Amino acid sequence: MFFISHSSKDTEAAHKVVEFLEGKGVSCWIAPRDIVPGRSYPSQIVKAIRDCTGFILVASDNVNQSNHINSEVARAFDLKKAIFPFLIDNIQFTDDYIYYLGQIQWINAYENFDLGLEALLSVIQTNPSTSFPSAASIPARFESPVHHENDEKKQSGNKETRIATYQDLTDVGMTALDIAKRLVENDYKLYPGMVVENEGEPEQWAGYLSTYPDTFRYLVNEKNEIIGNWSFLAVSEELHAEKLASGQLTEDTFKLDETEYLLFPGDYVGYLLNLSINDGYNNPKNLNMLLQAFVDQMLTFAEDGIFFKSWYVNVFRKDHEAMYRRIGFSYLLDNVSFGKVYFLSCIPPTKDPQRKKHSSGSIFTTSKRLMELYYEHFVQDA
Repeated sequence: MFFISHSSKDTEAAHKVVEFLEGKGVSCWIAPRDIVPGRSYPSQIVKAIRDCTGFILVASDNVNQSNHINSEVARAFDLKKAIFPFLIDNIQFTDDYIYYLGQIQWINAYENFDLGLEALLSVIQTNPSTSFPSAASIPARFESPVHHENDEKKQSGNKETRIATYQDLTDVGMTALDIAKRLVENDYKLYPGMVVENEGEPEQWAGYLSTYPDTFRYLVNEKNEIIGNWSFLAVSEELHAEKLASGQLTEDTFKLDETEYLLFPGDYVGYLLNLSINDGYNNPKNLNMLLQAFVDQMLTFAEDGIFFKSWYVNVFRKDHEAMYRRIGFSYLLDNVSFGKVYFLSCIPPTKDPQRKKHSSGSIFTTSKRLMELYYEHFVQDA
């Protein structure tokens, strides 16, 4: 998905860019078309930039007069997004923009707009940060490929990986069921002894993928194969509290109509379905990418007034137990079927403003802004 940044005075030109790119199969995000009514406008802008594959700046002299556009460009720059300045006027950028765009190729569309569009398409298709395989290269169904595990491990160290959203994967031809099948397949490879009670079925998860895309993120290789992910649900304390506390909750019992609707501000209990990377890809770089994507999503939720007071996760490997302890979780009890249940409280343990943090080592401590929001919500507003 490409974020289209533009001045409201250049809306017509910006929509021509969107129409052209989407006609070529390139997904775009543009305000106000893609703004969800009733939710924070600024946080949706920030989230879209965070999730985008690339950032296209439709540039005329109007952007020089816009602090909002400058903030969007700065955010994309800070997130190391590929930025594509698409000049619809022969302008001189202000020094603020030169700081962000000075070393980037500018696309001239002011002499010939149609040729400029073709040049833009060519640039984003060949840029290694934004190119995706065509939909034709994605199998219609994921059957278990025949391969040698040791060969995969040897080769994976040199492969490029990146975070993908549900929209990114559907843009290249995957369906919700395709994605769910791959996630389940990965789990059975990762967790010997896994039983269906603790895994669920692909058909069960496909509905969650499409209904709550923000609760899933995917680590993909250069072929868009899913080689890692995190996923979670907001569980109902009324329906699930007793089973959570007793270790009797199994994932095959989750139903879409019995999980919390994550669109309203409030306090929730999170249940991590997974946070894992396939063997052969589980290196610090990939793990940090997944964890940062999770923290970013928690920040987006918090900015919209959605907070998680606690988290549960059922863990199936000893090395994963060590990872969860490292990011702040504590062992609670054994699951009655398979695995060990771990727990994390996200309510700040003190009212001392000098100690605005969660338990030591918690993943939430990696974002100062996230800690501030949680402190303000659970302590100052209490």
